[in-house]
Amino acid sequence: MVGASDLGEKMDLLLKTFANMGQQLKEMQTAIAEVTTGVKELKDQFKGQDGRIINLEKDTNRHEFRINNLEDRQRRANICFRGFKQDFAESKRLIHSIYLWLQENKIKVELNEFERAHWIFGPRNSGNQRDIIVRFFAERRAAEIYRELKQITNLNQKGTPIWVLKDLSAQTLQARNQMKPIVDILFQNGIRFSWKYPAMILVFKGTKVLRAKSLEEGKAMLQQLGIESDFEQRA
Repeated sequence: MVGASDLGEKMDLLLKTFANMGQQLKEMQTAIAEVTTGVKELKDQFKGQDGRIINLEKDTNRHEFRINNLEDRQRRANICFRGFKQDFAESKRLIHSIYLWLQENKIKVELNEFERAHWIFGPRNSGNQRDIIVRFFAERRAAEIYRELKQITNLNQKGTPIWVLKDLSAQTLQARNQMKPIVDILFQNGIRFSWKYPAMILVFKGTKVLRAKSLEEGKAMLQQLGIESDFEQRA
């Protein structure tokens, strides 16, 4: 038979075991609390990093926009001509040849208004067509000549069609190209529009000015103009 003293010893052992387990449990709870705090701190750090990354992306986008805007601004004194064949003129006589061609098309311009002109880089085979960039000393004169040329129908050089374009940065051209579905529909419906830098479409409807700088805004613009189209499929 187990004596009272043995039971007492076993009871003491159990109490000590429970006490040790309680202490271990407290230590585990403390460790868990420390880990939880550490995880929270890490989350806060990552949250702060996310905020800094977002701010950095915004700053980068702002700087890119400013750079693109500056590039477009310095191109505003330029006019781009597309369609001239390579044998139209040598580079050193390009200004004079463009000057004579403008005179033939009744555009009043003086030789001293030209700053420079060059063929855009490309193959030099005489049969190929390359764009010509003409720069004027004054932005105002470039804009006036551009508007006058756009009023001429069937603009050509010895039967070859010539297109007059604005000289834009690659980023602006890409942004405007994304609006092509809207532009195509406006053309098809005979609606005149203009561009606002870098890639906003402006349509004048009575006293109102309709604006669109994204496909969604373009879709809303078409609805305001009462145009039904297969925009959903095309966009």
